[in-house]
Formats: sequence, structure tokens, C-alpha cells
Amino acid sequence: MIVMRIEICGGIASGKTTLTHAIDKITTFHGVYEDFLTNTFLDDFYSNPDIYCYETEMSFLLQHMHQIKKKMQYTSGLVCDFSCEQDFAYAQNNLSARAMKSFQLMYDEVYREISQPDVIIFLKCPFHVLKDRITVRNRKNEQDIGILYLEKTVRQLEQRISITDIPVIEIDSHYWDFREQSEVYDVLTLYLKDILLL
Repeated sequence: MIVMRIEICGGIASGKTTLTHAIDKITTFHGVYEDFLTNTFLDDFYSNPDIYCYETEMSFLLQHMHQIKKKMQYTSGLVCDFSCEQDFAYAQNNLSARAMKSFQLMYDEVYREISQPDVIIFLKCPFHVLKDRITVRNRKNEQDIGILYLEKTVRQLEQRISITDIPVIEIDSHYWDFREQSEVYDVLTLYLKDILLL
């Protein structure tokens, strides 16, 4: 079965999950949602990223591959609220050169297993807005994340997707409210009509 896959990336709290839910609800694409709560390394990473970055980055990449492989068996269209390209960008941001070589090998194997996504959606949002959203959603392990970290990770992501051969669609997630169905329809019509066959 040929499965079309959309992966959504962007800064923390940029609206990835909200947009995925909207696409899942009003199209034939099925959502795949990052289960960050089961990542046993994440709390330790936020408390001491220098020590726990390797296992955290590797585990997210493998978790995402596994989630996609399971869903691919049952549908012809997937939309993910995460991206393997964002995994790569975060790894570049956090890992040493030696550790990055290991990550690169795993990343290459992941794409041999599940292939590249057909489209990447990049949600662009001002850093102060991301910080405000993080504060409002009040996840305990995110509360110490600062503007500088958000900027660093997003800049690395922007650099990564600028060199990929995967088509990238940029959407301003500060301008659009993905919680409003009418705005979601406008977004999908404007940016994704041909992909989603609307």
C-alpha cells in the first residue's frame, strides 16, 4: 500500500498537535501523535541536557519511526504532529560530533524503513508567542524553557529544512488559529488543497 505522509514541525507550542487534530478530523488523513509522556528520558534531559541528550534524541527518532510503521498498515494517508527532520535538527543542536555520527546512521536506517515524508509543514511563530503558549499549557518539564533555547532550536530546524529535498510548506501559526474550524478550512484550501485532495 502506498501511504502519503505529511509531517508537521515547528517550535515547541507552535500548534503542531492542534493542526494535526484538525486535519485528522476533517480529511481522510489519520493523525499520528507524539507520545512524549512515554519518553522516560525527557524529564532528565530538561533538567540536564548535556548528560541525557544522546538517549533522548535517539529515543524520539525510534519512537516516531515505530508510530509511523504501525499506522502505515491501516491507512493511505498520515499526518504526524512531529517530523523526523525536526529530530535531526534537535540532534544537531544537542549532540557532539561523535554522537551525531551515530545518530546519522540511525536516521538513514529510519528512512530506509519508512521512506521520507511526502510533505513537511513548517509552523512559523514568534518566539515570545511560543514562550507564552508554553506558560499557558503548563507542562511541568517545559516551564524553564527560555526564549534563547526556543530561538536556537527553531533556527537549527529552519537550517535543516532549507537543505532538504522534501517539499516544505510554511504556515504562520500565529496568524492562523487552528482551533477554529473555519480558519482550518481556509488554511487547508490555501496551502494543502492539492495534497489533501479537497
